[in-house]
Amino acid sequence: MKIPEINPLDLLYNPYQPIDRYELAELLGVSLNTVYSWQEGRRQPATPVKKLAAMILSQWRTQSIAA
Repeated sequence: MKIPEINPLDLLYNPYQPIDRYELAELLGVSLNTVYSWQEGRRQPATPVKKLAAMILSQWRTQSIAA
């Protein structure tokens, strides 16, 4: 089974549970500087972080539907 991947920056703009850059960094276990580097295009998120972001978004969707 292939685990889906998304750009973790998409979590900043999701309609299910809006968060800011500080929360995104904490949620993914990365530094705030890493998030800034992604936004500025200096770095790309690693595959495990993309998979974690997809799992988080899926969970938020599930919670939103159940509410």
